Amino acid sequence: MHFILRHRRNLMRHLLLIEGGEPQGGEGEPPAGQNTHGEGDNAKNPTTDNAKEFSHALAARVEEEKAKLEAKYAGYDEYKAKAAKYDAGEGDNAAKLEAADKKIESLTHEIAALKATADREALIGQIAKDTGLDRDVIGRLKGDGDELKANAKALKDSLRPNLGLPTPPADKTATATTGSMTPLQLLSQAYAAK
Repeated sequence: MHFILRHRRNLMRHLLLIEGGEPQGGEGEPPAGQNTHGEGDNAKNPTTDNAKEFSHALAARVEEEKAKLEAKYAGYDEYKAKAAKYDAGEGDNAAKLEAADKKIESLTHEIAALKATADREALIGQIAKDTGLDRDVIGRLKGDGDELKANAKALKDSLRPNLGLPTPPADKTATATTGSMTPLQLLSQAYAAK
């Protein structure tokens, strides 16, 4: 029976709340002109005061953070301009570097060609010294290295010896022998050698 009485009492309490409903002003708020302390319109509402204090503290904190960020990024525009200038300079430097690379490549090819020419001239000089042929004649021969030497030797072997003409001594050049002689002296020297 005790259970029934307790159940009835709870049911009655719920019915009273349903009939009376909520007080005016919305959920959990007192009607206008009333506050939670019952002091009237002129009384301070601690909930509103706390909200105002919180909102002022929040605004102050936002202003502090804003000031910190402005101080931190004070020279941002200047740095941005410097970065743009640097990027433009990097583009110019890349173009200059590419041009320098092309110039280096062309100079490398030119150096290789000059070295090959110098090596060929040195080889022609050595062959001319060994065979006794003129440098111009050896320069007209085809081949490089051993092939050029073989061609020069074949040319020397194919040339017929001077028939009846004296050959200059090995230690003197032809210009030294004929340098100051007249044509008549040259003929007489040629016939005298026979």
